[in-house]
Amino acid sequence: MKYRMNRLCRAMGVTAFVAVTSLALAQVPSQPSPMGSQLTRPPVVKGEYALDHVVVTFRPNTTNATKLDVLKRYGLSVNPILSGKYHSVLTISPRSRAMGMTVHSLNRSLASHPAVMYAELDPVLVPEFTPNDPRFGEQWGLHNTGQGGGVDDADVDAVEAWDNVLTADETVVAVCDDGVEYTHEDLADSMWVNPNENPTNGIDDDGNGFIDDKHGWDFVGNDNDPMPDDPGDSHGTHVAGSVAATFDNGLGVAGAGPNVKIMALRMYPTMAFMSALTNAIDYAWQNGADVISVSYNLDGFTQSLSDAIGRAGAADVVYCGSAGNNGEGEPPRSALRDAHDNLIFVAATDRNDNLSWFSNFGSRIEIAAPGEDILSTYTQNDYQLSSGTSMSTPMVAGVVATLRGSNPSETAREVLDRLIDNADSVDNLSGFIPGNRRMNFANATSITVSPDLLSVTPVMGTVLGGGLAQIMSSDDTHMGMRASSLARRGNYVTYEVAVASPVAASMVKRIKLDTEMKVTRRQLTQYIYLYNVVTGNWDLLGSTRASTEDIQFGGLVGRQTAPNYVGANGSIRARVMVLGAERRGVSTTFDVLTDHIKLSITY
Repeated sequence: MKYRMNRLCRAMGVTAFVAVTSLALAQVPSQPSPMGSQLTRPPVVKGEYALDHVVVTFRPNTTNATKLDVLKRYGLSVNPILSGKYHSVLTISPRSRAMGMTVHSLNRSLASHPAVMYAELDPVLVPEFTPNDPRFGEQWGLHNTGQGGGVDDADVDAVEAWDNVLTADETVVAVCDDGVEYTHEDLADSMWVNPNENPTNGIDDDGNGFIDDKHGWDFVGNDNDPMPDDPGDSHGTHVAGSVAATFDNGLGVAGAGPNVKIMALRMYPTMAFMSALTNAIDYAWQNGADVISVSYNLDGFTQSLSDAIGRAGAADVVYCGSAGNNGEGEPPRSALRDAHDNLIFVAATDRNDNLSWFSNFGSRIEIAAPGEDILSTYTQNDYQLSSGTSMSTPMVAGVVATLRGSNPSETAREVLDRLIDNADSVDNLSGFIPGNRRMNFANATSITVSPDLLSVTPVMGTVLGGGLAQIMSSDDTHMGMRASSLARRGNYVTYEVAVASPVAASMVKRIKLDTEMKVTRRQLTQYIYLYNVVTGNWDLLGSTRASTEDIQFGGLVGRQTAPNYVGANGSIRARVMVLGAERRGVSTTFDVLTDHIKLSITY
């Protein structure tokens, strides 16, 4: 049985007997939204939006009388399903429409009303996926062996990661979508079950304002059954399988996240407005979700959506959003990242580690993950392939949730930093994703240590003062070296540092070198190297323009080559070089002042 009722009235314990009086129930709390939720530029609305209503947030402490006056003046009524605790959705009456009022004119007029914090259009949401052929192949995104013409290991290394996380604490991912077929053979055991609700007694046992919400809530039908209304509404079921299809049960597929439960929050398609998504986000963080997964076109995001993400951030909940399928750079939605540090946008890659042809990209889209020909659960107990950033996003959400279960003391931002810092650097993503990052689950579950430096040895140049003690920490004390001249080449400072690996070479998955230093003149270049014990060569990790102010610079090697840099005695050797090239036969000396050097080892 579906229980359809006014959520706002339930939350306040009041019965709204006419539409006009229900406005008083959609109130802004007396405290403002969390700091940082305000966008740095105005929200953007693209594409389609509601033509019969607008979204309004009143200023704190606005009286009911003032709200009623707004309703009467503009001929509005409240939509009780799309309205929420933090916003009101106001519908234009036939009388007002007959007088020529449109959502545009209403929005402009309400935005200037002294009682209104902001008014905005309500964009229509569209799923971000492209259905593909019927089921074939394997889940290459989790474990790529070259199947289907792919590249070996162009995957997220899930198989390597699972051994490290099978005992992780249970976590919850809220899937905000078109519903989840929670009876599916590969999802039934992975569904979140509200621990404080008796789902059969018609009572709101846990007092959260939702009656019998066993697996989540339907914000379209305003009831406790988040099952898709039609078998064609398969997007959310596919997404849910990528998050956490039951692991190691001898059926179908495996989700990215073992020990992860799926909270089903239906907000599409009958009333596919962003206000429904906003309500779903608020339900998620208020009812125990650790991660929120949203695979929808948000190129019109709104201030009310941004505020909801901010409230989730204040509750330490991660928001994973799809980068979009427009094939464009710097999509408008990415501005949300400027306002929220609990948020990550996900681009899509193919089985050859290329950016997918449809995927958006940009400076604030911080990671990519497999998103083409992704096999997952489908409605009617089926399995099918789909493509899109809708598919890459839940894979990241499942991984992030597992990382949260493995590292329960880490905040939302810290676990996202762990994911980003441990991603693979893929050359094919250069110019699309910062740091060329494609998610690597195994790296993110590994242990990273920074052993103390064992030694510092000058190779070229003269030591002016300081040494090992001065470069062990970033404390504004420096080791100084003056450059030596090399005829017809220029002036050089070169020195070597060494650490001891805590594990054997075969266990090392990544080595990262970080430096912090400054120089005494311009037009200098800094280089960093690692010694390759297999080839006997110094391999360049990277170079950058040196600065007269302290700057940080680093480079890394991944797990395929990292063991090559660990000697038989466990030592890892790195070199730092600063070059001032000879110009027109003139070579000018300089000093290099090193504040800090750190070698990090992941195993």
